[in-house]
Amino acid sequence: MSGIPAIAAPGREPRAIVWLDAERAGLAKVLGDRAAATALVSGRAIGGADGCDAALPWPSAADRGQLLAWIEATGARDVFVTGPCAESIVAALGSRARVIGPPHQMPLFPREATS
Repeated sequence: MSGIPAIAAPGREPRAIVWLDAERAGLAKVLGDRAAATALVSGRAIGGADGCDAALPWPSAADRGQLLAWIEATGARDVFVTGPCAESIVAALGSRARVIGPPHQMPLFPREATS
């Protein structure tokens, strides 16, 4: 499986393989007769699983208005947002949305001690 992005512990069989949808025939060839479930991770997934076992709508590009409209169209109960405008998107969506992203460094000393 060289050249295929795979998620696995060292020395173990991959648990997840990232593959282009346009190359489904290649994926079937690589997997052979091993049992596998497939997920469509794409903005197209809003319309259904498109021949996959599961669908995860994931927009690759949108402006703020398009993103908010797209989120509403999905009917998502839980929304996780990351990126430079995440806080404003979460504010627009309300309590069902949360910002995710890199952890923030906690200060070692209170601000008064370093001023």
